Amino acid sequence: MTNHKPPAEARAPTPIPRGGFCYDTEHVAANPATGEAEYWVPHYDRRCPYWRRTDHATVCCDYLGVEHVDDTISRYRDILAAHFGSNEEADKHVGHSLLYDEIKICGINTDADA
Repeated sequence: MTNHKPPAEARAPTPIPRGGFCYDTEHVAANPATGEAEYWVPHYDRRCPYWRRTDHATVCCDYLGVEHVDDTISRYRDILAAHFGSNEEADKHVGHSLLYDEIKICGINTDADA
């Protein structure tokens, strides 16, 4: 996936979590309740402060200043068209990525940086 570049006026990347997601993950050897191995447990209380969902079927990375489609919303094309005035206008303003699934697109503090 191609990383986006932050705008010149971007805030400090310090609070961006480490790893490939927009939230911290923690490695555990086994779940104490089941004894089964669980390799990555998301910690949503430590979500990136720049990631957010909107009420018009998008997700945003405020660090990069981008807005992308939230593919988890049914009929997202209709919601986008209503918000932006048309599908053509929505396409001008809204990108596509896996940001809706909190897959990091900024490239900051990735595993490679650790």
